[in-house]
Amino acid sequence: MRGMSTLSKPIVGLILGMVLMGCATHSANQPTGRTPALIQQLDGAAAALRAGEIEKAERLYMSIATDYPEIAVAHLQLGNMAYQSNRSEAAQQHFKTALEREPGHVLATYNLAMVHLQSARELLADHEALAPVTAARPGLVAIRQALEGLNSPAPHQDH
Repeated sequence: MRGMSTLSKPIVGLILGMVLMGCATHSANQPTGRTPALIQQLDGAAAALRAGEIEKAERLYMSIATDYPEIAVAHLQLGNMAYQSNRSEAAQQHFKTALEREPGHVLATYNLAMVHLQSARELLADHEALAPVTAARPGLVAIRQALEGLNSPAPHQDH
């Protein structure tokens, strides 16, 4: 997928770090009958992700999503991994599913917005290639510049 490099590494790192911190706090709110097994699975998946074992982490998070369909964090992590491997549609679906499970999930909302912004950048680049005269209109140029300006991290990120 074009444009992945336009998302700055600090933002991706921030998102990943915040997600990993969220795993521990989210599991405390789950039904007590399944908490120990769920915590063990979440810990294993997070450890695999930290170790760079992406395929293993993805497999473990998919298992959590299957075994515990109400758990938003599994879909959040699956969405992050899909996005990092340039699978925007899968990332969007996982973030949407996380939001269905937990409508107020801040990171899922933020990450879904980032995927949509990336998609908008790509579509506008395609439009520029297909219709350069139309794409040169000041309004469309301003939109593309505004989207590209969103790549630079803000001094304070409150997520």
